[in-house]
Amino acid sequence: RNSGFPPPDSFQVRVYDDGGGTGIPGSTTATIDLLIIPNNDDPILNHNTGMVLSTAGGTLSQVITPAQLQVTDPDSANTLLTYTLTEIPDATLGTLQRFVGGSWQTLGVGATFTQDDINDGRVRYIFHRASSGGENFSDRFRFTVKDSEIREYPTPREGGIWDGSTLVVHTFNITITIPPGSSGGSGNAPPITIAANNPPTIETI
Repeated sequence: RNSGFPPPDSFQVRVYDDGGGTGIPGSTTATIDLLIIPNNDDPILNHNTGMVLSTAGGTLSQVITPAQLQVTDPDSANTLLTYTLTEIPDATLGTLQRFVGGSWQTLGVGATFTQDDINDGRVRYIFHRASSGGENFSDRFRFTVKDSEIREYPTPREGGIWDGSTLVVHTFNITITIPPGSSGGSGNAPPITIAANNPPTIETI
């Protein structure tokens, strides 16, 4: 509600007195104003359907869509909803890539992409294994999700999809079908060009 930012609230109290020795009852009313501090909401995984890639017609890549992979969060922008790869696709089958700076870059373990990247078509799977047709393959990548913000209550921690004190590792499954008469890729895996992000450092001033 209210995009995760609760509005201020208030309530009224009235105090009565029977008049004591005066014998004249009285009352007074006061308003108590409440300033509600928002607490970061964790993201929710709405879609994780996986994908089916058919090489019919020479198609070797497929962009991941929000209908296939989507997290939402009422108080975090899509640019902050971050997927971190804990496992990348099988290097003998395919690779996961993100469009950066005008070209597709191959992602390694620890690399990240955002929901904004998915919404704008900047994340894709590319199949590169050679095949003479009539084959099926299964691939996957695994990931965690954070929202780049801090939850304060009941205990401070990073916002994300958690199971207790452990970040949940999700699996995105990929099925590759190579119909008879179709072919696969060149057999050569592109090199990893985006490795794990460097963690932030704290300096004492």
